[in-house]
Amino acid sequence: MIEITDHGRLRTVTLMRPEAKNAMNAAMWDGLAEALNDAEQAAGVAVVVITGSGDSFSAGQDIIEMGRMAMGERIEVLASKPIGSLMASKRTIVDPIRAALHEAHARENGEFAVLMGSPANIEAMTAFAEKRPPNFDGID
Repeated sequence: MIEITDHGRLRTVTLMRPEAKNAMNAAMWDGLAEALNDAEQAAGVAVVVITGSGDSFSAGQDIIEMGRMAMGERIEVLASKPIGSLMASKRTIVDPIRAALHEAHARENGEFAVLMGSPANIEAMTAFAEKRPPNFDGID
């Protein structure tokens, strides 16, 4: 359901469910997560582009799958567990990474502040407003 192609330092991840307008089901979410994790580890990949096959990028979440889940095909297994166990599981998963997520957000904001208003940023925003490709020639 996911196709991966590399061209130089560019990796393209293509969603491959055109018959469903590339609606995201559990298998596609898993495949996309795996593709992005692999790209993060690949030394030669600098940029990842996510695109869709057919005439759509993605219709979003697969509502047919969501309906099946709502009807009990999957969300009931968890709901039948003791709430204390579910809360403990969530804490076990989230607590070790909570600080790292906040730190990453702070770093992102710092980088954003540095780049905002730079010549490359101005060109990118101008090109977007003018509906043209940006021209970064001569811009560091």
